[in-house]
Amino acid sequence: MVSLLTGIAACISLCLVISKLLRHSRQARGKPLPWTGKGGIVFAELWANIATAWNFKWLMESTYKQFAKKGYACRVPNLQGSWIQFPPSLLTYLTSTQDHIFNALASHEHSFQMEYTIPDAFQEAYLPVDIIRKYLPRKLPSLTADIMEELTESADEQWGTNTENWNIVSVYETCMNIIARTSNRLLVGDSVCRNPDYIARCSAYSGHLFLTAALIRCFPSSIRPVFGPIIALPIQRIQQKIWKHVNPVVEQRLGDLRKIEQDPEFAKEYSMPNDFLQWDMLHTSNLNRPDLQTTRSFGSRILMMNIIMLHTSTHTLLNALLDILSHPDAGTLVSELRQEAHDAIVASETPWTRDTISNSLPKLDSALRESMRLHPLISRGITRTVVAKEGVILPESDSHIPYGKEISMNVHCIQRDPDNFENPNTYDPYRFFRHNEQLQSQESNKVTMGPFTEASLVQPLVMVSPTPSFLSFGYGRHACPGRFLAAQEIKIFLAYVLLNYEFLPINGPRLDNLWYGDIVMPPMDAKISVKRRKLDESMMMPKPTMTGEGRAQVA
Repeated sequence: MVSLLTGIAACISLCLVISKLLRHSRQARGKPLPWTGKGGIVFAELWANIATAWNFKWLMESTYKQFAKKGYACRVPNLQGSWIQFPPSLLTYLTSTQDHIFNALASHEHSFQMEYTIPDAFQEAYLPVDIIRKYLPRKLPSLTADIMEELTESADEQWGTNTENWNIVSVYETCMNIIARTSNRLLVGDSVCRNPDYIARCSAYSGHLFLTAALIRCFPSSIRPVFGPIIALPIQRIQQKIWKHVNPVVEQRLGDLRKIEQDPEFAKEYSMPNDFLQWDMLHTSNLNRPDLQTTRSFGSRILMMNIIMLHTSTHTLLNALLDILSHPDAGTLVSELRQEAHDAIVASETPWTRDTISNSLPKLDSALRESMRLHPLISRGITRTVVAKEGVILPESDSHIPYGKEISMNVHCIQRDPDNFENPNTYDPYRFFRHNEQLQSQESNKVTMGPFTEASLVQPLVMVSPTPSFLSFGYGRHACPGRFLAAQEIKIFLAYVLLNYEFLPINGPRLDNLWYGDIVMPPMDAKISVKRRKLDESMMMPKPTMTGEGRAQVA
């Protein structure tokens, strides 16, 4: 892994040199934004770009203090050139400006280099988000049993059921397999999600894509059409192998839909699958776009959803487990979280429903939100691309941001700002639980969480609630629409393993997350010790009652 990253860093450095030689200066309207991290040496901008490969964390923190905290925007170097850091005071302006000026989708397309990595989905990259927004809110309650079934079975397979001996497990590898299987149950159904070859290739694909896209981004846009397809060849080979598993399911579903239209008796008896693929078919059938209803088009959108779902949930789980088990009083914390799960689900004999997961595990919810606060998956977020051809003049200043520039918020520093949180660098699992308890009791509108000054003081702060100081799921109208599903999936898994496994606390400090430019990765080689608990029937968590693919009748 180290040698691979070293080779990539060398290629990126070479590409930066080429980029600087090919780039033409442009006359911008208004004042240029100030640079940070650039000294007064020869080729200062180029050296600042290259240096971010190893000092990006320091750069983010120093830039935040120097500019963002004082209300100023600035240019920050990175391996692809530079991006614009907005101060917290411009968050509302950034998230409320219309898409024809600041565009979120353009940023995602650039980040994933979809034109080369997933070319079949490039022109309709907005579709998966539209489908999730339309179908997930009303379908999520009926998915709980499916999620529960896959999570529990895959957790038992990955962590074992031996009640006598401790099992040392790789947190990343096992959680990735569990999340990949569960997520694909919700994407394509149980017949494919339990295929080990399919799950292994989906996991590999999502990881390789990030590295591939990062390398392509380092080439100047003028020569990406030459090198992009070549660099993307390895992941496109993985795509072909994934499609071999997905295509038969797609073709069968399309055949069933045609038969429903032709045969009323078949339509009456047919049970409609309840998963993303079926939602996609129903959604695109109403768009009068035959090109969106090909086997390859459906397969490409399944790939996109795997990219979105697998690494985000896996990294969140990994960070949370390491935070909980590295806590100074990890034994007590695990016992309290376990007792909460037991009281909410086992003792009360409450079925696993969306409401149970959302409302009956407040301590676990707080522990997860706190972990996400400390360890956002990317150090900068709320990213938008300037798509107005003339660029943008910032309000209350004469500073100009040219067309094509990316704008982001410094999520890492905002979520560790002492003006937002007391002891911001400390993992305090009940930080938000205390806030919500005091808010519920209505004893005071001011709570002892730290010197908050924003409106979030008078609203519950739960895992899925974005605020100006918690941006892990985005903010505003483009906040992650799948966050409710992700939260449910993660909470069910953690509640299950807390009830069914013993954990040994991690000796010593928590392993640090690793910075690769602006991407922050949890320690992939982290291991924990687990052992299946000996439980009698009165302490066992109820199993899901729904079987199969969670089908709903055709309306």
